[in-house]
Amino acid sequence: MEYHHNRDIFTTTIEFIKHFPIHFALIDAYISADGPFGIFADKNPNHTDTLIGSEDIVATDWIGAAKMGLDPMVSDYMKLAVESFGKPQIKLVGDRTLYPDWVNVIDVIPLVAFGMLDRNYYFGNLFYSVFSYMEDFFQYKEPSIGRRFARLLADPIKSLFFQRVERGELDGETNQQLYKLFTREDR
Repeated sequence: MEYHHNRDIFTTTIEFIKHFPIHFALIDAYISADGPFGIFADKNPNHTDTLIGSEDIVATDWIGAAKMGLDPMVSDYMKLAVESFGKPQIKLVGDRTLYPDWVNVIDVIPLVAFGMLDRNYYFGNLFYSVFSYMEDFFQYKEPSIGRRFARLLADPIKSLFFQRVERGELDGETNQQLYKLFTREDR
């Protein structure tokens, strides 16, 4: 509840790192999903063929953002990390090029996720539990009747992003179309 409600995700993450230092950070970006909904709608993920690792978690995140073509300091997390731990000294070994044809998430998605869902713990927890897709083995233990009913109502929507992607039934252009829909210039 502290993580999702009383304080934002970034502040609690930095506090956690201060109290429990990270010895090694690793980003597995061998195969990566991009676009406005990432893994939810990208049935043809990018073969980015990248592993990023460092003893400095801030440096690892910095390079991860840079490889996607993002200014690392645009993130509230990175601003707090640099303020707390200093700007990382990076010695990059390997490919410095950006991921080809990478489509970054639009600003509204993190705003809704972090600003609305995570700040409103009970609503966010309900939303995530209703719309999450998981194997039957990992289902919620004894979900309430209301939650089971909400999950039943949400099944047709979830199938758009999960089951149909898993079975390869979605048109490969769906992620790009969704991106264009949510980033129209005339808005």
